[in-house]
Amino acid sequence: PIRGEYGANFYAAQTWNNSGPRVIQIGWMNGGEYPDMPFNQQMSFPCDLSLHTTVSGVRLHRIPVKEIESLYVEKEEFTRKTLQAGEELSFGSSGDLFDIQMEAQVSPDTRFSIFIHDQAILYYDGKVHFLGKSAPLIPVNGSITLRVLVDRASIELFGNKGELSMSSCFLPMEISTNVRCYVETGSLQIRDLIVHRLASAWG
Repeated sequence: PIRGEYGANFYAAQTWNNSGPRVIQIGWMNGGEYPDMPFNQQMSFPCDLSLHTTVSGVRLHRIPVKEIESLYVEKEEFTRKTLQAGEELSFGSSGDLFDIQMEAQVSPDTRFSIFIHDQAILYYDGKVHFLGKSAPLIPVNGSITLRVLVDRASIELFGNKGELSMSSCFLPMEISTNVRCYVETGSLQIRDLIVHRLASAWG
């Protein structure tokens, strides 16, 4: 009765039975299109499941497993930076695999986007909008957290430390891109914004 995933392609979730005290979940991301590829669909990033008491009651949270950190190869970070309407923050290094993590203070009129492959992850009025889907991301004491995992054929979003989860297939037109953050209205007080480039999990 309580929705746990707001993305376009998360389906047929499974959990491991050999992960000790951790409950690790993975989903089959159906509905993606992969021209000339010899496979059908893909799996999501594995996530740890946990229960948390929120203002709305007990809720299931999903956060990417810590093992993703073993793929980190390069890091860019901005701290304590405020962007006003019309201002943009761009990261210099381009790539195709990213782990983006942001914690920021927002005002009631804040409207900002994170651009990846020229696709906008748009936030305003307590909601995230991306690839035709929307999901609630209500500020806690005026602050939100947002994590974005960019794979070669998918983008997965996590908000407020796992309260929000959106998994969507996405096939970019170009292999490489950079990451930029643009504020349309209001202000965005970035406490911390980290972009990790990732290596392939296949070595």
